[in-house]
Amino acid sequence: LANRTLKRGKKDSNGDNILQPPLTLPEALKYINVESEIKLHSCGSLSEVCEFCGAKHFVGERPADKMFSKCCSKGKVSLERIQTALLLEQLMTNNHIYSDNFMSNIRSINSSLSFASMGAQIVPPSSYGPYCFRINGTIYHRAGTLHPENGEQRKYAQLYILDPDEATAQRMKIKENSGCNEHLLQILGSFMSKHNPFAEACKMMYEVEQECMQDTLMNNALSSNVTMAIIQDRKYDERRYNSARCNEVALIFENTDGEPPLHRDL
Repeated sequence: LANRTLKRGKKDSNGDNILQPPLTLPEALKYINVESEIKLHSCGSLSEVCEFCGAKHFVGERPADKMFSKCCSKGKVSLERIQTALLLEQLMTNNHIYSDNFMSNIRSINSSLSFASMGAQIVPPSSYGPYCFRINGTIYHRAGTLHPENGEQRKYAQLYILDPDEATAQRMKIKENSGCNEHLLQILGSFMSKHNPFAEACKMMYEVEQECMQDTLMNNALSSNVTMAIIQDRKYDERRYNSARCNEVALIFENTDGEPPLHRDL
């Protein structure tokens, strides 16, 4: 009877109160009096593998029949396997000489190979508690110019117009990349330059710039400023006036004052 309590409202046929088990709260909802006395909760190692889809699960998630339903509903859902580049697959499955360094510094590597930085309005929670990264509004990408301004160090997409060795040297100058293996960054930088479509776009933009500069020098003419404006007005039919997806410029025209016609989306 020590583990049972009398709960009013439920009676037996004789009118006596029925012994009810005590109310049990989930661990996450229990009141914390002394934080140092919180018991460690572990789900075990991530070693259980679904026999149908190969998804990994914690030991604590294993059902009695050892057939997982959270991933593929016990084999009822079958998705086409994503084609992953061999280099990335080897790095992420501990089958590469630099796998340890890659996994230990994956956030720094991902940031150093990015084409743009993230922009958002960060609003920290007003109450006490563990750290929470909280944003308000839209998340957007900050894409810079093709070349750094005012002698600033090259970063993000600006590095993809350089030679892979030079780009790696620039990335290693960033203090956040001090733990990254230089040879690994060079391998990944070369891989991105060859296979990423955005890297190809950056190199094409640089080649167009160089061609224009050469033509200007050969013709002894002043360099022209090229302006592009992309206007998104929701009152227009998006199926007709949606943003262009072609990576080639067909026509550029300006007004008599040299400014682009901002009322029209090119």
